[in-house]
Amino acid sequence: IVVAERGDPEGAPDAGHGTPVTVHLQGDVPGAAGVAGEAETRVRRAIARFDRDLSVVDVFLSDDTVQGSPGQRACTIQATPHRGDTVSVTETAGEMEKAITAACKVLVQQLSE
Repeated sequence: IVVAERGDPEGAPDAGHGTPVTVHLQGDVPGAAGVAGEAETRVRRAIARFDRDLSVVDVFLSDDTVQGSPGQRACTIQATPHRGDTVSVTETAGEMEKAITAACKVLVQQLSE
């Protein structure tokens, strides 16, 4: 399911504008629309300085929580540069926001290398 596509997040003047960012939800993600919008905003902010170098960014969110368990939320970000190989990172956490933030941090580190 594609929930959020390219767009300029309000209140984020430092966010990347030109790179298409698409958020994909895998499975049942509670609060899907809000989570997808937040993911797009965070990823756009993270990739802002790489905006001219990237052709497309895909974000995959999944929630494998089983009732009664602490849950396993995952965020995978695949950033495809105009030149070179796709950079892919996956981070998991008990909360989706933490998984997204951690994945953004690792992505920025890898793109900076």
